[in-house]
Amino acid sequence: MSKRIQVVPLALALLTVGGMATSSPAATPIAKPNLIFILFDDLGYGEPPSFRAESRFKTPHLDRLARESIRFTDARCAAAICIGKWHMGWRCTGDQVTDGPLNRGFGRFFGYTDARRISQVFENDRLLGTFKEIEAAPLMAQKTVACIDERAQAGLQPFFIYVPLTQPHIPHIPSPEFQGKSGQQGYGDWIMQGNAVVGQILDALDRRQLASNTLLLVSRDNGAQARVYAPLRDCQGSIWESGHRVPFCAYWPGRVKLGSVCDDTICLNDLMATCADVLGVKLPDLAAEDSVSVLPDLLRTATVHGAGSDRAPIRPGRPRDPARPTETRLSQLQGDHGTLQPRH
Repeated sequence: MSKRIQVVPLALALLTVGGMATSSPAATPIAKPNLIFILFDDLGYGEPPSFRAESRFKTPHLDRLARESIRFTDARCAAAICIGKWHMGWRCTGDQVTDGPLNRGFGRFFGYTDARRISQVFENDRLLGTFKEIEAAPLMAQKTVACIDERAQAGLQPFFIYVPLTQPHIPHIPSPEFQGKSGQQGYGDWIMQGNAVVGQILDALDRRQLASNTLLLVSRDNGAQARVYAPLRDCQGSIWESGHRVPFCAYWPGRVKLGSVCDDTICLNDLMATCADVLGVKLPDLAAEDSVSVLPDLLRTATVHGAGSDRAPIRPGRPRDPARPTETRLSQLQGDHGTLQPRH
């Protein structure tokens, strides 16, 4: 960004909390919102019931979020596999991190590099220690809530916290309180535990009276691993819809209309421009060239286009991908999504 922002909060990798924050006295009104971004790992578009009514997975906090936020039905990830994880470019010599979150603008870091190595927990730029795998996810959740509490108590706002969750990526290691509770074996229990983290964060914002001044964004990095949910085709790693179509909710009480739905096409790349727009920061000309702010979508009621035709009009105000010439590149979606035919 053209103007350096003081970075202070905590960053967890693959349960990552990272952040940018500016300090302000507790009594001073805050003009800019706090930003929290929760990124699930391999959560399928069809797994939260709020995005597919037939789903048997239990995600009550995600469902609450969908009811109290704007839900995007045509959000996309930048790649159908592995984005947003610290092992993509992470460099470590022994117990010392030489190129990690602290070198990428975060002020504090707590976590692990990726879901396959969750027993090795780092704090800032050093290895903190080795834990039992089943202990790692609860520890990350505790650290996230503690970070919110610390910022609220100290009056240090606005802040940015980045929380990429491990769930439901392997290993599926739900804590005892979630084991056998989902009715969908260990995978469903693991999803329940990730859902509970969303609930803990929502509760912390309510308890600290920060909800109305916090933009909370929740999505996932790519499709479900080897799981297919109709009507979308295929799964993680695929060029088909399930590879890159993602659930996406934006929660901002008092600013975003409760229970609203937007079917504009957006991409996770757009978060850079959106956050800059929310904070009133101008990005350099050569930064985030493929990012477009979705703030106008967040602050308006979603447009519903007419029925009676099997073609959806192209909505003005958002750039569309021109490289969609053939029917085989798109799914034919009915019901909540409407029917989308190829552009010509």
